[in-house]
Amino acid sequence: MTPEKKPETTNLDKLRIRLQTESSESLQLLQDIRDNPICSVFFDESVLCIMVIWRNYATNTQFRFIHESILHHLQKHGVNMILGDDSALPTIHAEDRAWTIKTGCRGQWRPA
Repeated sequence: MTPEKKPETTNLDKLRIRLQTESSESLQLLQDIRDNPICSVFFDESVLCIMVIWRNYATNTQFRFIHESILHHLQKHGVNMILGDDSALPTIHAEDRAWTIKTGCRGQWRPA
C-alpha cells in the first residue's frame, strides 16, 4: 500500500496560517479580501482587471498575503492587469519591495 500524497502547501496557505495569529485586522483580511481595514482586492469586470485599493498600513505578512492573493485573482480571472490606488499605503518596507520584485519574477504566473 502506498502512502497518500498530501497536497502541496502553497505560499498563500502558509500566509493564511501566519495571519491567523496576528491582529484582528489580519483576521478581517482573511475573512474578506474585498472589504477589510487594510485593503480591497477584487475583479472589476468593467475594465477586466484586478482592482487593489489600499486603506492602511500592512504588516509584512499582510502585505505578502495580499500580493499572493492578487496573483491568485489574476490566474482565476484570466487577466493580466492590476489597477491600484496606493495613496493610503503609508510605506512599503525595503524587505517587502525586494520580495515583490522577486515574487513577480519567479515565473509562477503567466498572463492569459
